[in-house]
Amino acid sequence: MSQVFKAEAFSHETPQSRTPPFDQYRLLAETVSKNNDMREQANNFWTTVNVVLISSLAYIKDASNIDLSHKPAFMWVVISLGYVLSLTWLSYLGRVKRVEETGTALLAEMETSMPHKIFTKLNGSKPKEGKSVLTLTEIMVPTVFLLGYFFFTVGLIFFKQEAIRPAL
Repeated sequence: MSQVFKAEAFSHETPQSRTPPFDQYRLLAETVSKNNDMREQANNFWTTVNVVLISSLAYIKDASNIDLSHKPAFMWVVISLGYVLSLTWLSYLGRVKRVEETGTALLAEMETSMPHKIFTKLNGSKPKEGKSVLTLTEIMVPTVFLLGYFFFTVGLIFFKQEAIRPAL
């Protein structure tokens, strides 16, 4: 047996502990990229679900086959579901923001020991403290849906007859 083989056989190092920094950097960059892809898909999902709920409210209001006394109950269920889903969406965006900020900070930190600062060059500079990784649109869309559900709530409370009668 060679000396190298014997040393490796009794070493407590694992393949993970010998991973070069570049491989760790690459893995982190892929994770940040996948997080962005999941964020885009999730935003499409949440938008679709909320559009279906708002459309359901309009359908329930104008449906002539639903008894007028049952319409408010159906509408309250849809409105409540809309509130819960929109708040869940905002919570999800908060989690995405934390993961993205952590990944971005780690990438920038790892680049300090590398000869080429790819991430820094692509993004213009190191991540700025206090700057959100989410766009204003990403934050506003669930907020607009929440406002829509709020207006339906106001309509059901203060203008119940107008809110449940079908448009002529």
